[in-house]
Amino acid sequence: MKIALFNTMTPFVKGGAEGLVEDLSKQLQIRGHKVTIFRIPFPDDYEVKLIELVLATKMLNFSGYDRVICFKYPTFSVMHRDKVLWICHQFRQVYDLWDQEFGLSDNTHNQAIKQIVTSIDTKDIGEARHIYTIAGVVSKRIKKFNNIESEVINPPLISNSSFFKESTGDYLFYPSRITELKRQLLAIEALKYTKSNVKLVIAGYCENEEYLKKIIEVIKRNNLDSKVKFINSWISEEEKIKFMANALGCLFIPYNEDYGYITLEAFYSSKPVITCNDSGGPCDFVKDGETGYIVEPSAEKLAIAMDCLYDNKDNAELMGNKAYEEIIERNITWDETIRRLLL
Repeated sequence: MKIALFNTMTPFVKGGAEGLVEDLSKQLQIRGHKVTIFRIPFPDDYEVKLIELVLATKMLNFSGYDRVICFKYPTFSVMHRDKVLWICHQFRQVYDLWDQEFGLSDNTHNQAIKQIVTSIDTKDIGEARHIYTIAGVVSKRIKKFNNIESEVINPPLISNSSFFKESTGDYLFYPSRITELKRQLLAIEALKYTKSNVKLVIAGYCENEEYLKKIIEVIKRNNLDSKVKFINSWISEEEKIKFMANALGCLFIPYNEDYGYITLEAFYSSKPVITCNDSGGPCDFVKDGETGYIVEPSAEKLAIAMDCLYDNKDNAELMGNKAYEEIIERNITWDETIRRLLL
């Protein structure tokens, strides 16, 4: 089958969705399909009119492909006889993030944008052959705002077997892009309230200079240099696997995350995960008190959970073992994923 994978891209930024598309391409080709990845540039400042992006999408000709699989707004608007959606997320700034810190503010101009985007999404998503999402939180969002039903296909890791457990260390590992939505600053602030010697390793890259300054300032002001290893750069896959393999556990506390590969990576490494009750996707996997902790998004509550893992490492190991059993039982495989995407 000739398959087009259609996604957006922000120049010089690579996140989970970009990795997902590349992984899917490789897996499809392994199974004998011909695959091309297409990406439409998406501005991070929204200076380009969103409706123009939709029109650009509709003008693209994919008639030479048997199937087009789309992942993010505005690719849902592509015109093709056999369009399948595997939705990572919509333009959340007009949905669940509307009039909040990370979304568009409620004013006359933005209300018009919200109405147009919602209307286009509802129409174009509804025309797809199949509508899948990467997580339950995404499906609930589409049902709430667009009244459209969808099915969940949790994305597999490219290689589950790469992750392993080596030892139980004294640090919690948080690998991710460093942004306000991922809330690394909150994780660091939690260390102020810990009573144990638990440490934190943060690895990723921060593009926001102001956010980076805040993080560095909090570390210095609270004399946390000995408790925080802050790596402001992308680390290799091998380094990430090694850090995870020797961690006490994983800390993953984004705001309303769509999915979050980090949870899966921690579970395959037999590590418990601390997340927040407003973190979205991770809460679909973590069982509070069994495979990790789900707490309120406050520094004090996070500190308690961090101390709990450190002060009872035997229990932390038991929780990690349960986490591994849980992810194996879910049977999140590429064979099943591709079977459903090509129905």
